[in-house]
Amino acid sequence: MEFALKEFLCSAESEARALASLYSLVGKSVDALILYFGEDPARCPYEHGNYYSAKYVNIFRGANETTGSAQFELCFQNSSSARW
Repeated sequence: MEFALKEFLCSAESEARALASLYSLVGKSVDALILYFGEDPARCPYEHGNYYSAKYVNIFRGANETTGSAQFELCFQNSSSARW
């Protein structure tokens, strides 16, 4: 039983280090994104940065879909009028 516990603790410790490293890397990326938008990373918590980056991605996707459908309609209208 004691051996299993020691083995678990060794593997859990390495997993915790890997997770902490990943969390640090993501935090640096969020800080860079916050700086890109002209905000102060010290005043903007990590979760706040994640919220706004997800919101930005959703807005971008919606704009891309809208633009794509508008371009399709414009091409369709142009090709229809060109025939006559």
